[in-house]
Amino acid sequence: MRVRPRRDVHGSAVVPPTRQAGHNTPVSIDLQPPRDPVPEPAVHFAPATFPWLDDGPPPRLDAGAVHVWHVALDASRPIDDTVLDAGERARAERFVHAADRARWVGARVALRAILARYSGVAPAALAFAHEPLGRPRLAGPHAALGFNLSHGRCCALVAVAVGGVVGVDVECRGPGPDALAIARDVFDEAEARVLAALPDTATRDMAFRRAWCCKEAWLKAHGVGLTVPLATVPVRDDGDGGCVLADHDATRSVGRWTGALLSTPGTACTGALVVAGAGRRITGARWRT
Repeated sequence: MRVRPRRDVHGSAVVPPTRQAGHNTPVSIDLQPPRDPVPEPAVHFAPATFPWLDDGPPPRLDAGAVHVWHVALDASRPIDDTVLDAGERARAERFVHAADRARWVGARVALRAILARYSGVAPAALAFAHEPLGRPRLAGPHAALGFNLSHGRCCALVAVAVGGVVGVDVECRGPGPDALAIARDVFDEAEARVLAALPDTATRDMAFRRAWCCKEAWLKAHGVGLTVPLATVPVRDDGDGGCVLADHDATRSVGRWTGALLSTPGTACTGALVVAGAGRRITGARWRT
């Protein structure tokens, strides 16, 4: 009869003791396959040093630049959503909570207004296409204008770059799920150990959000988002205030990349940006509605 092994607290299989004399101690057998070594870093995220401009960057982009817009979100303020298309309005209606719906609509309205500055097309007239895993892109003659949107409880970030390969993520600080429990579940073992060793909850939460932002920005730049296990894109501190990200899928690490850790103006949010191409010039600006 085949005995199904039970699991110990470490996830290893514990085989019941045999009936032979001297074999009354359970034997622990590690059924985990050997882990691949962490690959070479794919991108370095350095703390951004640019100021957030009030008047905004020029709408014209060149191949060496990337613009990041900070959008303050206020769920209590009425928003004119007439610029959204039928699909966007239908998606907004699927939100259960009114505040979540308002933030999503506010972020999409701002995205359309920002892209209109670069394309010269009216916000309501912009047309989007979607890649196989759902990432939106501009359709028609402005398809080379790449963008990415992320929003949290208090703000949104919109990144715009020529070439299309750009990802951004923002996470709001403050009370939330148990960061260490989530890290042990979805990060790799080394990342979880580092977080567990940090001296207090606030420091641990900040490090967790920073790592999460880097992972998600990288995966969004490749159009795969959270369909990829986060443990396969480990993040390590660089010892100088930044961090490096590696990717076990070497096909995504081809080429050179610019990464940045973002601290948003006037809000308790942490963000990360990644864009194809080395040495991209990053300009940040506040979007004024």
